[in-house]
Formats: sequence, C-alpha cells, structure tokens
Amino acid sequence: MGLAEEHNRLIRGRILKLLRAVNLNHIAADVLVATLGGCGHRLTIESLLAILQYLVDKSYVEVREATVEGVGPVTTARITAEGIDLLEGSVEDPGVAL
Repeated sequence: MGLAEEHNRLIRGRILKLLRAVNLNHIAADVLVATLGGCGHRLTIESLLAILQYLVDKSYVEVREATVEGVGPVTTARITAEGIDLLEGSVEDPGVAL
C-alpha cells in the first residue's frame, strides 16, 4: 500500500472519530478541514469531499448541503449507525484505519 492510500485510510478513521465526538450532529466540512489541519493534515474542501465520498459510498457517513442565509451553501457530514459499528469493531473495513 502506498503512502497516499495509507494517508487516506488514516484521515477516514479520524473523520469518523470526529463525527462520533459530536454526538450524531452534522458538522460543517470547513470545520472538519480546520480540525484535521490542527492534527497536521492539510486538506482542501475538495479533497475532504472526495474522502467523504468513500465514507458515503460505504454508508458510514451522511453528507448534505444546505444554504445558510448570509453564508451561502454549507456542506455538512454526520456519522451513521454503520459508521458507529465500524468504530466499535462490529464491522471491519481495510480502507479505514482506526
């Protein structure tokens, strides 16, 4: 496995853990980018959305877009029951590093 793939696996796991920490609430994509940046992961919104798409395809995360008055479009993400199962170990996925 290459460095880029391992990095994506690690970020996927961190995203799930961050989403779990906010108790099933939606969190804005820009907040995820900033939080992951504080952990040393430099991501753009576009690269985060690409990583989130993997988690959406696996049903671990729900992503939605809303328009906030005075702000414009905001993309948010929330962990699903399947994502929690993955974190708790009842599901395994080699594409996510926990």
